Amino acid sequence: MSVGAIIEDLNPWWRQAEVRPAEQFPARRDLERTLLGGILEGRSRRAVVVYGPRQTGKTVILQQLAHDLLTQGLAAPRVVYFDFSDDRLPSEGISPRGVVDALPQRGSDEAPRILLLDEIEYARNWDRFLKQAVDRTSDVYIVTSSAAAHLRHGTRESGLGRWDERRLEPLSFREFLRLHSRDRDTPETLLEKSPQLLERYMATGGFPEHIHSESSRHSRQRLREDIAERAILRDLLRSGIDVARAKDLFVYLVQQSGSVFETQKIARLLQADKRSIREWRHHLEDSCLVISLPRRGDSPVAQMRGRQTPKMYAADSSLVFAFSTNAAPADDPDLQGRLVETAVYRHLRELTETRLMYYRHRNNHEVDFVVSTQDKEVLIEVTASRSPTKKKLRRLHDVSARLRVPNCVLIYGGLASRVEDQARLLPFHEFLLNPGSVLRG
Repeated sequence: MSVGAIIEDLNPWWRQAEVRPAEQFPARRDLERTLLGGILEGRSRRAVVVYGPRQTGKTVILQQLAHDLLTQGLAAPRVVYFDFSDDRLPSEGISPRGVVDALPQRGSDEAPRILLLDEIEYARNWDRFLKQAVDRTSDVYIVTSSAAAHLRHGTRESGLGRWDERRLEPLSFREFLRLHSRDRDTPETLLEKSPQLLERYMATGGFPEHIHSESSRHSRQRLREDIAERAILRDLLRSGIDVARAKDLFVYLVQQSGSVFETQKIARLLQADKRSIREWRHHLEDSCLVISLPRRGDSPVAQMRGRQTPKMYAADSSLVFAFSTNAAPADDPDLQGRLVETAVYRHLRELTETRLMYYRHRNNHEVDFVVSTQDKEVLIEVTASRSPTKKKLRRLHDVSARLRVPNCVLIYGGLASRVEDQARLLPFHEFLLNPGSVLRG
């Protein structure tokens, strides 16, 4: 099948007078709205590379962009979608140049095209092509990738100043509620009507395919299959590492989400050498399914040493639930704590112009998160308990005194915001709806 024929098949709006109804698409994610606004307003000449874990909806975002651009009045031939993982393509793949050359010719005075290129890492020489396309044409490129390693290589070689990277995280709690809304309820109103949605989000909600599943057992099994058997294998097979052993490390890191990465200890547990453990960890981070959190040091030297002992988190709390050995997190305080802390870190990553770290000084001073902005720091401790203990508050206060950081927030499982022992207590559900609230007050 020719590339031109595949393009025709992937872009049905070229042959249809009407665009498909909007209700055929789910609610928009925040990133889709941002990308659409940038295209319509022409805010940047750079391309945009969207990357993130598999199953988070990158392909759907491109399809939604195509739909929304057409409903905004763009002529159909200007909007082009192409999937480089299409099984009809030759096994050796093709370059983006081959796709552009197969498009209908246009006059030099015509408006720029919007090229939506899916799974760009499967294309040959994609980074060199994108560099030249941005430099020489007025076309707009939005491309996706599930492998951060390919992006880093492309950025080093060609991307500086030519494309922006946008990470697509699993669904935020607000996005999850928006996708559940049937009666135009706000997320806050919907949560009041259906408080059980918070528990469902923690178990299955980060990956769009599973959000409407009524069976947590079924979603759990599907997540294990999709992530461990497909995403990891598909992304890591090309790396040449021992994929089976890397998967063992992935399961360990997810089950221990929020723990410090101690190379020697993990190597002993998995019966592997430390060099392999470090290599597997970096490849798993490239898959965007596990995320590291660096350690804040008391000095520049301590800061550099702290890079060797990051905390490792699952990208989403639903992964912690899917790979846990306990199907009832409410009966397991340790699992419940990991679910809550993982969800907090996922939402803290939404904050712009901030730096996220954790703090630990020996064994007597530690705090889960340190959020730094240009003019302030905030210490954040997390607990799933509805009634935080005096010990936890005292530990937060001790770190505050040691670091001379007065802004302290305790995110907890209760229902009311209040101040106690000079710390602001913030209910977990309120934080998820508005992560930026930790920087106020």
